[in-house]
Amino acid sequence: MNATALAMIIPAPALWLIHVAWRRDITWMRAVTTSAKVALLSTLVSLWWIVMLMIQGRYGADVLAYSESLESVSFTSTSTEVVRGLGYWLFYIRDSFAATTTASLDYLASIKTIAIGVALLASCLVGIVTTRWAHRRFAALLIGAGTILAVGVHPIDDPSPVMSVLLGDGEGGLALALRSSTRAVPVLVLGLALGAAMTVSALRGIRLRVPLTDSRLRADAVLAVAVAILAVANLPALRTGGFVDPALERDADPPASWLDAAAHLDGLPEGYRVLQVPGTEFGAYRWGYTVDQPLPALTERPLVTRDLLPLGSAPAMDLVFALDDRFQEGTLDVAGVAPVARLLGVDTVWVTGDVAFDRFRLARPEIVDDLLTSPAAIDAGLLPPVRFGRPTTMQADWPTVDEQSISDDRVGAPIAPVTLVPISDPVPTVRVKTDEIVLSGDGAGIVDAAGAGVIDGTELIRYSASLEDGLVDALRSASRLVVTDTNRDRAHHWRSS
Repeated sequence: MNATALAMIIPAPALWLIHVAWRRDITWMRAVTTSAKVALLSTLVSLWWIVMLMIQGRYGADVLAYSESLESVSFTSTSTEVVRGLGYWLFYIRDSFAATTTASLDYLASIKTIAIGVALLASCLVGIVTTRWAHRRFAALLIGAGTILAVGVHPIDDPSPVMSVLLGDGEGGLALALRSSTRAVPVLVLGLALGAAMTVSALRGIRLRVPLTDSRLRADAVLAVAVAILAVANLPALRTGGFVDPALERDADPPASWLDAAAHLDGLPEGYRVLQVPGTEFGAYRWGYTVDQPLPALTERPLVTRDLLPLGSAPAMDLVFALDDRFQEGTLDVAGVAPVARLLGVDTVWVTGDVAFDRFRLARPEIVDDLLTSPAAIDAGLLPPVRFGRPTTMQADWPTVDEQSISDDRVGAPIAPVTLVPISDPVPTVRVKTDEIVLSGDGAGIVDAAGAGVIDGTELIRYSASLEDGLVDALRSASRLVVTDTNRDRAHHWRSS
């Protein structure tokens, strides 16, 4: 549930009540009473997601701080795009693999589709500008309010007077809601639809003579058909069957290897998590593109993985990202995997062999698989793997030539789609610890210490930087002080895997 989407459409019913009260169709008291009733009922039926949103905001990760900036998402919400019913930033994004929204290409590159959209828009605006109608003001208010809200703070260095008040510093408060300002487009489109109806109604009673015949056609009926044709033509996906993006088409169910591996996880003792590697920004696999990670829907076991956004507290995600960085960069000391897994309450590592590594330039699955199933991994606290699915050569959809494909013999070796690697002596998610360590560093320091054998994952680790005045007492009670070179400020790109 997105609260911004609801907030952006509130002007429609609010403007209607103001409009009919201004016309004296109802009293102002009734308008206020109706607004209060609707607001109360809407709040009551929305409590389930409002409460969860509050819990997430108070105890969850600061998602907005790690996602797109207001400057980025407002770049495309120009007035000309908004009145076409467009403007949402994802509509214009593409990477080297494909467009984020395949249907956007017609609206951006097809002169025919652009011309149809302009003609449809003109037929709507003509009714607002040239006709008289009892509710013309309401339609105009919808268009005005929808346009102002949808355009939002564009251009961010010179926003409209209304939006400049809400913008502030662009980092908090109402400014964050403006990141999704184009969700007010339905308000604008409703006003335009009323304008089209007004254009058609204005021709009522006029009859057009059919050339070379004595027949006459109703002008309003002809225009209504023309507007309907324009509306259909302005939605290419309606005639091409592209409502489901071709990039998202896949079988309804994941492959049997995933289902069997998930069932295996559900059969393990409760109280532990599963760690999925390598991390990936989105769910892109050889069998389909799911966008969100599919594993949480397949198993009851809590999942720890690196996603586009941090999925937990800052310290926990810092540790997960630090571990995954070593996978992605090819610098992992396998001796550090089991201790870090114990710290995270993980008893099983899920190695995704069929990940579409070429789409987001991820770690090669063959190398990750070999790293976690080699004899050295067994000696480092990992148990023999359990494989699911027939070993297959994981070919890239796009030719990928890099230093690994040239120099590493493991690249191209057949591997199972899913490999589960158990952790020896796992530590439950909920546990009591008796050994305390003070560590000068961050998640990367923990991974280094684990690889060096300084920690085994059963200790209580306290960061020295977070202790402040309690540092001296903590050092007295700690069994050891671990000093790393990671207790310093440095740049780190959280979003990229």
